[in-house]
Amino acid sequence: MEDELRELGKLDFFGKLKEDDDSYKVLEEIDKIRAKTVYQHTSDECSDICKERESCKRFSLNKLSPQLGKAFCKLHVEYLERMYPEVPTDIRGFLKHCGVMSSNTSSIGEESQSDELCMLPDNDVSKVDEILKTLDDDVVSQIGSSAVQSQGNTDFIEKEQEAVTTILDDCIELEPTLCSKETGGKQRLQKWSRGHLFVVQGGGGIIDKWSPLFKSESPSQVFIIILSWLCAVLKTINPVNWCKVFLAYDNMCRLDGLRAARKVLPWPEPWDKAWISIRKIIDSLHIRNHKDKTCQEKYDLQPVKEEIPNGNTMAAEQTFVWLSRYKKILCATPKVHHLFDLHRIVKHRNRYTVKCYKNGKKPLLPKARKIQS
Repeated sequence: MEDELRELGKLDFFGKLKEDDDSYKVLEEIDKIRAKTVYQHTSDECSDICKERESCKRFSLNKLSPQLGKAFCKLHVEYLERMYPEVPTDIRGFLKHCGVMSSNTSSIGEESQSDELCMLPDNDVSKVDEILKTLDDDVVSQIGSSAVQSQGNTDFIEKEQEAVTTILDDCIELEPTLCSKETGGKQRLQKWSRGHLFVVQGGGGIIDKWSPLFKSESPSQVFIIILSWLCAVLKTINPVNWCKVFLAYDNMCRLDGLRAARKVLPWPEPWDKAWISIRKIIDSLHIRNHKDKTCQEKYDLQPVKEEIPNGNTMAAEQTFVWLSRYKKILCATPKVHHLFDLHRIVKHRNRYTVKCYKNGKKPLLPKARKIQS
């Protein structure tokens, strides 16, 4: 924590570290700053190999943060016990209250809340969602941080509120695609985050930004995160050269298929063409898994191979494999520590990458296997 505060120039601990419990508040302030910014990568640090385009990929990493043996976090447990005393807050009791069959909850223990123990069939998750809707009100919505705040998009949305509202209204697919992801099976009952969306430079492997995903990896949620990232990175690039920026994403067909992505954005020039100007592709690992032939034609890798022969569309997938080594460690920590630890791990990784290139070496990245599914 001290190293991070020194780097931020906040050795006053944001005026909050007066008691031991205040360390959590300091970590929350650090994460607010992290969420709003892009990791710095100056021209002095950038090698020739590193000066490539960016690629985007989701890193799936679930993290739970309820109280031990409870179905909710501490704040929500206190609220429910006060306002809805008839609703049990322990895991098994709450599931029974929701009408979930006892046979599906037999493996959910009081002392363990690992990924495997929190998996339920889709229909059971729907029952839980229905009960949660009856408990939702204006007071509940004010408890804790919203998804927008956690993703660091509060300032972006408030500044462009009218434009973002228009974009969200247009975040629907015009034509359904044959390609699909996560079409059923089991879901996680408790989830403060679906995972993290990572933006990684395809040339040098520098991690530009990451944001938590909530509920699901919906195209609309990813689209807003990517737009906020583009607003930060395209400021340093001449609009004439925006067409030289390649964005790779495994589910690009659905992302680019949104109505908002098919037309100019409701922003002044040249920002209205920020999304249309950049070139979209599907990375080499996932392109072969897309069933729709249109995907393989529209998001073909050939253009990037011709313009950037040494470009690495697998950079984000390699980051996925590398970061999976820390999954068990990160998932064992509370939410606030999870976000802070991941932030410091990413910073350390970027420094390691820069140091390798400066010494004429390539960073050690694990291989991402090509699997046909």
